[in-house]
Amino acid sequence: MAKNGETNGRRFRSCLDAAAYLLQQRAGQSMTCPQMIKEMAEKGLWKTTAGKTSAATLEKAIIREIKAKKHRSRFVKRGRGQYAAALREYEFSPEVTKGWRSHPIRLRGPSDSRCCGCPTLLFQVMDGGFVAACCSARGCRQSQRLKDAEFFDLGRGLWVSCPDCSERMDSNMVPSEKYGSNNYGFTCHKCGVYVWLAKLLPRWQDLV
Repeated sequence: MAKNGETNGRRFRSCLDAAAYLLQQRAGQSMTCPQMIKEMAEKGLWKTTAGKTSAATLEKAIIREIKAKKHRSRFVKRGRGQYAAALREYEFSPEVTKGWRSHPIRLRGPSDSRCCGCPTLLFQVMDGGFVAACCSARGCRQSQRLKDAEFFDLGRGLWVSCPDCSERMDSNMVPSEKYGSNNYGFTCHKCGVYVWLAKLLPRWQDLV
């Protein structure tokens, strides 16, 4: 995802696709269709070429998708006229994640470590999707919290393919209902799926 107010130059031909993308940027927050139409126009996400698409038309399209796709819909209704992104986590098999998490390729952190001045590497440091930049010096167990701005900067240089459609996913804050917070991850607006960054990384405890 882009940071609030940014769209990474994205523009959609479909008003419905633009709405799905916009709601994903909101990390679970609800919006009305008039709000979506207004913000999509302001951010340049979508522009009609055949007259003005009303909020009512968008709402009908959202309702159709919810009824037709059910649990695979990109939208969820949160109240009267209120909609949010209905993202679902893509579940990789343990065999698949074990393979890439043990592979020697690592993601470098945003800066050198404060403790030893060595490059940092990204690891999952706790359950719940928590990621930190850990010092790469042999024997050092120090880590630094990964900041939101640092994650989005890193995300611009990463290409994470959607496991459903193979298109590039957006860096985003994704939901963690079990732990009651949002964590770093990647979303596909087309398929309505997300993956945690933490599940693409090795666990710190397994390598120290």
